Amino acid sequence: MFSTRFSRGDLVSWIDIGAPDAGMVSSEPIGIDTVPDYFWSMANQGVRIGEKSAGAYTFQDEEGSGSWIGDGIYTIFDTGSSDIYMSILWFDSFVEEFYAAVGIEYEVKEGAAYSKCNANFPNIYFMVDGYWLQIPSDDYLSEDDDLCRLRIRPIEAPFNILGMPAYIGYYVTHNWDQGYMTFAPHTSSNKPALESGSVPKQALRIKYESENTPNGGLWSLAIAFFLTICGLAIFGYILWG
Repeated sequence: MFSTRFSRGDLVSWIDIGAPDAGMVSSEPIGIDTVPDYFWSMANQGVRIGEKSAGAYTFQDEEGSGSWIGDGIYTIFDTGSSDIYMSILWFDSFVEEFYAAVGIEYEVKEGAAYSKCNANFPNIYFMVDGYWLQIPSDDYLSEDDDLCRLRIRPIEAPFNILGMPAYIGYYVTHNWDQGYMTFAPHTSSNKPALESGSVPKQALRIKYESENTPNGGLWSLAIAFFLTICGLAIFGYILWG
């Protein structure tokens, strides 16, 4: 078991090994079960732009697309990823909705979305197990040559990865033996307690297409992904019995 306490800028960050430090949280931790595989994974049920439900979206479901578990997309939490990675299936729709909400023009180049920085960028939220994780603009934007780069990038895979921007400001406990993670704002964070909600009704449309299959190379990537999971499970069974 270990817990992460990441902060932005010059504030101190660290990892607690063993039992979590109850004095590090400013609200009751929310426990979320993980998928029993070899990653810190769970279902990402939606994304919200700003504070109103009108900006909340789930992901369009289409046969043969995405890695669905329950009512969400298979998603890995990963401190080794400096950015958030959204499946290319829904990335284009997300950036369209995001910049329309901001009211500013943007350009996607080399797999990243860029815009001017002189705008009122809203909080972004990701829903896991019915709770919204808040990511403010300081954590999802980085300035690059007088432009603001969105730290939510496309990944050519049928799943999402919530990297470091999703961890900043939270005290996150990882319990491998019992199969769960807990989230709560840490004592140096100005984030509110996790907000519960229902899965959004409107959906981000799938926009990734190719001439080969309905969803291009994602179908083969999905097969490769699940074969990798199965291989790891078999390896773990042989190694640890």
